[in-house]
Amino acid sequence: MATALVLYVIYLQLIPGNEKRALDERLIESEADLHIQHSRITQFDATGEVKYILLSEEIHNFEKSGITKLDLPKMTLYQIDGPPWNIQAKNGEIWHTDSKDKPSEIILLKNKVRVERNYKNGDYLKLKSEELKIHPEHNYAETDRDVNINSHIGEITAAGLKGNIQLGVFNVFSSKSKRVHSILLPENSR
Repeated sequence: MATALVLYVIYLQLIPGNEKRALDERLIESEADLHIQHSRITQFDATGEVKYILLSEEIHNFEKSGITKLDLPKMTLYQIDGPPWNIQAKNGEIWHTDSKDKPSEIILLKNKVRVERNYKNGDYLKLKSEELKIHPEHNYAETDRDVNINSHIGEITAAGLKGNIQLGVFNVFSSKSKRVHSILLPENSR
C-alpha cells in the first residue's frame, strides 16, 4: 500500500500542471457533495397533495452536474384517480432540467425496473424493463428499451413505450429487431 502511494505521488509530480488540474477535477467530481443512507423523499404537487414518495438505500448528490444517484430506489407515484404506481429498480438518477416555462424533474430508473398498479376489483398492470424515464410533473413515462407489460387482459412485449401515467395509457413501439407482440385474453377483458 505504501509503495502504491509513493508511486502515485511520483506520478503526480511528473504530470504537467494543466493535466494535473484536470485529474484533480475528475477526482473531485467523483465524490458526492451529499451522501444519505436509508433516505425518504416526499414530493408534493402544486395543490399540496403528495405526488410521490421515493425511498432509497443510498443517495449520492453531485451538485456540479445536478445529478442525484439512487441505490435500490422504491417509488410510490400517487394518482388523482386510481391506485398508485409502485416502482422499483436497482439504480436510478434524478435530474433537474431548466425549461423556459418552469424547471422540471426527471427520474431515470435503471436495471431490473419493475412497475406495478393494482386495482381494488382485481385488475392489475405490471411492467418490466431495464430502464424507465419518469416525468412526475407531466404524468409521463418513456423508455426505448425492451418492455414486457402484463395485465389482467393479456401481455405485450415491445421495443419501448411512451405514455400517460395518470391514465395508464401507453403507446408501445417496435424496432428493426423487435416487433410488438400482444396476447389478449378475451375472457378477462371488460
